[in-house]
Amino acid sequence: MKIHSFTITEKILSISIGKDVNDLESINAVGVDRNIKNVTVGNEKHSEIYDLSDVVKIKGRYRKKVSHFKRNDRRIRKKIASKYGKRSKNRTRQIVHKVSKEIVNNAKNNKEAIVLENIKGIREITNKGDYKGKDHRFKFHNAFPYGMLEFQIKYKAAWEGLQVIELSRKETRNTSRECSVCGSLTRTEHGRILHCDKCGLTIDRDINAAINISKRGRTWLKRSLQYMEKGPSGEAMIQFKDGEQMMVSRDPG
Repeated sequence: MKIHSFTITEKILSISIGKDVNDLESINAVGVDRNIKNVTVGNEKHSEIYDLSDVVKIKGRYRKKVSHFKRNDRRIRKKIASKYGKRSKNRTRQIVHKVSKEIVNNAKNNKEAIVLENIKGIREITNKGDYKGKDHRFKFHNAFPYGMLEFQIKYKAAWEGLQVIELSRKETRNTSRECSVCGSLTRTEHGRILHCDKCGLTIDRDINAAINISKRGRTWLKRSLQYMEKGPSGEAMIQFKDGEQMMVSRDPG
């Protein structure tokens, strides 16, 4: 362990600590599927659903309290809102910390790489004017800390020397709908239960997505290992596109 720096303020002592980490060899991969009220982690061998509905409830109570402020002084309202906001954020961070810690520890014990899907733009799924209501939009835009969970998983995994694979949006297309056994598109039976007419699989939608994410993560890992074994090609081409201009550079190797 090495202490890199520390910062002292009126109320907080912050210490930055580092250590030398050996990369762990992964023999499998586990997918992480993030939803509004839960996080599902799994692959073909095992799966776990973590209930995070308390986070949505905490955010909802904070929203309700702030909406009831009647003080005419804007500065006072802002100060009180900041107080409740910090309390809400701390409680949320603690819940996410416990879940992310368990995810990383389980992956470490099972020697599994953690595979994350690209959910950039998920908050754009619902916007004003789509007739889904304010509460539905609030859950997508403010209630669930998608970024906080991802950040905590990444730094905890790095601390343990565990590999984290980030898939692109193209690589995670139809992870919830595609059958994790035969690859056919499924249909919804009851709520979040999916059924595949081709192979007969009946499975929870979130577990199905986590399995598909883990499988695609293993494919990504396999491709990267093959590339490392072959080495870079003799000629590499890189394209830089800026507006209407395109520049191509070649590296003779």
